[in-house]
Amino acid sequence: MPFGGHGDVYRWLRANFAFVTNWMAKQKPSWETVAGKMAREGVVGAKGKPPTRRSVWKVWKRVLRDVAAERERELAEEAECVAKERELLTGVPAKKYPRDLPKHWAPDTVEPSPRGYWRTCGEKPRPGIGGRTPQVGVARDGQPESGVERIRRKFGKLAGGGRREVFRK
Repeated sequence: MPFGGHGDVYRWLRANFAFVTNWMAKQKPSWETVAGKMAREGVVGAKGKPPTRRSVWKVWKRVLRDVAAERERELAEEAECVAKERELLTGVPAKKYPRDLPKHWAPDTVEPSPRGYWRTCGEKPRPGIGGRTPQVGVARDGQPESGVERIRRKFGKLAGGGRREVFRK
């Protein structure tokens, strides 16, 4: 029996969840009306009496809570399956959060290779050196470079160097 361990009111509300939610959204019936509909269909309360508006309202709150928890569980299971499938297909593990890392783990440092450029994928990895290029440039004063400064520097290099003075006749 589905929803075992629950009363008839709970089972009826769960079985007719879509109907009740649509009915509430469109017509906004009173809980007295919902209880009357349930009584006409033969649903009885815990003591064998027809359900009251208060009992239906209280049970409805439990049904909403349980349906939301069930959907959360389903979404979490689906996300876990997708992550495992992605890991199997790509060979790349899912993102690890800091709480999942070993206590003494530290990120790799990124240093230029002896040849003067950043290490590329073709080079063999060396211990302690990451394979990522830096995302933030360093300005002349040693401070991190802002996005605007980086854009100006890049466009300056593309245009042939530093500032040009324009002479007007």
